[in-house]
Amino acid sequence: MKLIEFNLGTPTEPRERQAAFRNAVRSVCSLYSRCFFGLTTTRAWKVLVECVSKVQRPLPLDQLGVLFQELEFDLTNYWASDDHGRKVIVLDALHQGVLRVAAAEGWPTAPFEEARKAVLALDYVNEWTWPKPKSSPDRKWRAYLQCQHESDAFNAWLVVANKAGNVVAKVLAMSTLPSEFSFVPKLGAVRWADSTHVALFDKVGNEVFALCFDPHDGQWKPSALH
Repeated sequence: MKLIEFNLGTPTEPRERQAAFRNAVRSVCSLYSRCFFGLTTTRAWKVLVECVSKVQRPLPLDQLGVLFQELEFDLTNYWASDDHGRKVIVLDALHQGVLRVAAAEGWPTAPFEEARKAVLALDYVNEWTWPKPKSSPDRKWRAYLQCQHESDAFNAWLVVANKAGNVVAKVLAMSTLPSEFSFVPKLGAVRWADSTHVALFDKVGNEVFALCFDPHDGQWKPSALH
């Protein structure tokens, strides 16, 4: 089994507060996951660090390959901090919890230290391009999404670049909650209808956003794809 995912949770909080916290921490947790190169384990594919006021269960609990690890956490201080301060707190808590699991499971700590260093090197900025740039039928243009995962939102811009790689259009295609449950279903495909129409489709094939080239002014503009 390969360990690939990490997250924080607040199991003793009311449901709405749990959801708010879960959304707010996903940017840093998912960045840590992307910076982690993986580790083969005997029973875990995910570590979920449970943020509690007092640790009652010091050892990790295995539930279907998810290892739950309690960690003492000051929620009041977290919510009182600014956005950058919250990111610092999240990374520290996640890393501490993961190291506790590593110690209990006998895992090497180096992969987790490298993931933390990578997040710090990126200054907590969680952004990427997706998918591999798609060329238009005439090979004149390439299109892709520029994605940015923040604490309060996930934003994605549909980008069109010329053959030289210069960006000629970058328009916000979607802005949604910072939860993979909200944005991943919308990341289905980037497809060209022809060399002047490109669109983002969700995973069930519905159009999310489209750009059309206007020959009158030479600009790419939002448009319904026909």
